[in-house]
Amino acid sequence: MNTVLAVLAVGLLAGPMSAHAVVIVDTGTPTGIDEYRFAESQYFGGEFTIASRYSINSLEGYVSNDLGAAGNVYAGIYSDGGNSPGALLFASSFALTRFAHENWYGAFGLSWALDPGTYWVAFVPDSNIEGVQRGDAPFPLFSDFNFEGDWQSNSCCGGQGWRINASLPSIPKPVSEPTTLALFGLGLGLGLGLAGIGAVRRRKVTA
Repeated sequence: MNTVLAVLAVGLLAGPMSAHAVVIVDTGTPTGIDEYRFAESQYFGGEFTIASRYSINSLEGYVSNDLGAAGNVYAGIYSDGGNSPGALLFASSFALTRFAHENWYGAFGLSWALDPGTYWVAFVPDSNIEGVQRGDAPFPLFSDFNFEGDWQSNSCCGGQGWRINASLPSIPKPVSEPTTLALFGLGLGLGLGLAGIGAVRRRKVTA
């Protein structure tokens, strides 16, 4: 019983752990007049850098599927390969319906841990998808495009729309000294009370 009280006291003293939701990438909605092809043979990636450790919660891109059939898009985070995406680190698929007009689509409910560093984000459509990925976002990432499996430098177009939401774990809040003393006194009082009850029961059995 004393062990239970000790664990309870430690849990109360430690304080709750919480996570702060943050937006680590938000390019804004692209408004360019040029519409770049978004299909299995061409899609775009964007480079971003984080200074702290984050857990990625959602990954969105501004795309369409106006000319394709219903299909799947793979939202991925890649390592930095220099001037292009490197190895695929995380991926999650989401469905894109037929005649899906330009809007924000993506993968949610993720839990991808990223250490500080530089990474790439990209949407990889399957063979059913045929749409556009507009450029000229207000706050663009550095972008490259993929053609037939080979990342190529993008000098003609860029500024695709990306949004990445994450969480940053917080440090437990310290418990004030009066609260600590009160909890200690509560635990000590309960412990002594239980010990006294046990002693009375032992005396009755002996008698």
